[in-house]
Amino acid sequence: MTRVFTSLALLGFATTVSAKEVAGRVGVGADAAISGAAAIHTTYWVSQKVGLQGSLGMAMTSPDGGGGTTVAILGVAGLYNLVERDTVNLTGQLAFGLAAVDASVFRISPSLRPELFVTDDLSLHTTVGVSLIFGDGSGVLGSNVDGTTFRIGTSGLVGGAGFTFYF
Repeated sequence: MTRVFTSLALLGFATTVSAKEVAGRVGVGADAAISGAAAIHTTYWVSQKVGLQGSLGMAMTSPDGGGGTTVAILGVAGLYNLVERDTVNLTGQLAFGLAAVDASVFRISPSLRPELFVTDDLSLHTTVGVSLIFGDGSGVLGSNVDGTTFRIGTSGLVGGAGFTFYF
């Protein structure tokens, strides 16, 4: 009998963890990287676990002494919710990016992306991960790449931050 009451008491105190519902939602927002690159993005969650994101941006550099560069940025990413909580989702992200105009850089970046929902429709996120960079663009987006580079983050451990507004 004591076991029955103990079990009922524990069930009464048990809490459930509900996830932020993202399945079928579309979001638009912006990202900024430590390197200075900025992009707008569109995110679509195919299911509660799987999402797709496309990014488009531009970066301009103007060093002292001339030789400035304007770079177009195009990216696509696959998203997977690893951990879901009431106001935070921890997402794994596999991003592919291309930056090109005068020179080109291709980047593959597996990373973690905590996404904090400030409201039901607005989230803030940051990204931390590694990058494998291929290119012929020394100095493009602060990459200093000529050949192949492996990097943790863009500068230190923080890769970037942004926001998404969901409809």
